[in-house]
Amino acid sequence: MRKMQCEVCGSTEIKKTTDDTFECQSCGVQYSKDEIQKLFVEITGTVKIDHSDEVDNAIKRAEQFVQSDDKQKAEEYLNKALDMDAENEKALKLLEEIADGKKLDAFTLVEATVDPNTTVERFLRELVQVDDIACDIYNEVDVVSVKQYYRPAFYSKNRCLCTWTAVACHVYYENETVWEEKYDPNKRKYVKEPVTKKVKRVNRVPENGSFYFDCNGFGFVSDAICKGITGVEASSKSELVECFEELQADKYWEYQLKKLDMSQVTKQDGKLYYNGLEIDFEIDSAVYQNKRKRIVDSSDQEALNRAESEVGGDYCENLNAKRTVVEHSVQYILIPVQVIEYTYKGVHYAAVLDLVSESLTMPKLYPRDTSLDQTKAELSADRAYAQKMPGTLVGGLILGVVWGLLLVFAAITDMQDDGFITVLMGMAIVSLILMIVGLVQRNARRTRVEQKAVEYKKAIYRPRRMALFAMYEQFFASFDKHGNIAVARKSLPAADLVVSEFKMGLAVAEEAQPRDANLTNLLNGQDARAEQLEAEIAKLKKIRIVAYVLMALLMFGVPFIVGVILYGNTNGKILAKKAELEKINQGWFGA
Repeated sequence: MRKMQCEVCGSTEIKKTTDDTFECQSCGVQYSKDEIQKLFVEITGTVKIDHSDEVDNAIKRAEQFVQSDDKQKAEEYLNKALDMDAENEKALKLLEEIADGKKLDAFTLVEATVDPNTTVERFLRELVQVDDIACDIYNEVDVVSVKQYYRPAFYSKNRCLCTWTAVACHVYYENETVWEEKYDPNKRKYVKEPVTKKVKRVNRVPENGSFYFDCNGFGFVSDAICKGITGVEASSKSELVECFEELQADKYWEYQLKKLDMSQVTKQDGKLYYNGLEIDFEIDSAVYQNKRKRIVDSSDQEALNRAESEVGGDYCENLNAKRTVVEHSVQYILIPVQVIEYTYKGVHYAAVLDLVSESLTMPKLYPRDTSLDQTKAELSADRAYAQKMPGTLVGGLILGVVWGLLLVFAAITDMQDDGFITVLMGMAIVSLILMIVGLVQRNARRTRVEQKAVEYKKAIYRPRRMALFAMYEQFFASFDKHGNIAVARKSLPAADLVVSEFKMGLAVAEEAQPRDANLTNLLNGQDARAEQLEAEIAKLKKIRIVAYVLMALLMFGVPFIVGVILYGNTNGKILAKKAELEKINQGWFGA
């Protein structure tokens, strides 16, 4: 191959001195880059200039700007390098990292503090705390997938202006003389007499005003969590994720938000990872706009209430309020989310938790004990029936009203008929007897329902809980030893021994009491407190019956007042003790 020669002396020793000039080492003649290119074309017909040094320098300058967090300048130098070497892998990779960094710059991060490898065991241990879960859950549970990601969420801050108009109504009273007909017993006819009364008047004054208020809220900006759960009905998934979202909204102010440390970000198979967790930073604008609108709309009633309070007067009419968002800002956050999917008898369930909370609470779908559900429904129907007024009580009240109206008529007409008075007295006695009988019937109904609930608790609920706790201990004794769910399941009795109508769990519960002292104390303590509350409620109900009787004697003023006071006192105590009793039974007993 011919070498490029100097046009003056013919020497082939031509070297590059600067980026744009070349020099003959023999005679010192200098050539520009374009002139050298022409010489090279004359010899070979093609030209190729080595820009490797320039490319390397451009990439080094880009790396310096990356270190100083000037991504725009870094991109400029990387593009220069690619102009000279379009396939330079280092420049392409660095440019891609800068593009990813720009996307991540929009987010702050809640760093995961919980080891995702520990959450499955924590989840399985938590199942025993669910009040109405199927008691053979540990016989059938199988974890099918565990996924964790950083999912994108947002906190929206909205400054709103509310402008309102209304009519303030100011109530006042004036004296007014009117003619009224009154019955004159002496004249035995109605006569007109002047009567002065206070008459209600309303002064209506148009009002208007405005005020600013804040409306803030939290939400996820995609449906990725919901879509990531498989094998579960759409409605159940949505309910689960909404529950998780509400939980995150409550925790938001507890979180320590931080900027992403890009040195902890890695890329594999086109996906970004932060400390080993995949990052999902895709923002669904439609989801975001819908949730932001819901956050703002939720403040409308609060704005109306405040506007009403500012109107003045005794009350207002024709209140109209218009809300306008005047300032808006949004903070995007990456939340570490884990989804656990598991099966029970082949049916899929799921739980969602964040990898920040140490608390043993996580929204979950779980198999419910169908026998307990039937018991709840039956008790609810019985309680609804017990709340209804018996026909005898309704009849007594109606008869009492009729008696009262006839008594008023007798007083107005000054009736002296002994037979009529006797009928009135008979009606009063019959009305009183019917009301007392009705109250006794209603109380008897309620007592029967409560007794039935106690029997169900002892015959159904208690054995299932004991069986659940016993299997929980056997399961984890094996799980702690082998670390395998399938092996732990094999250590339990066969499912047909555990699930058998009303004998569910009795075989296990009677032979294997829970060895966990905390669980045993929990059950025994709750039972003892429940029995104490039931005894106190029964005692108070007897006193309340006395109150009913005294109130029924409303024709005698003092007993009625005493009855009302006694009723209010005892009924308040009964309600308080019932509320505590329902908490002890964790929902199902108070169904």
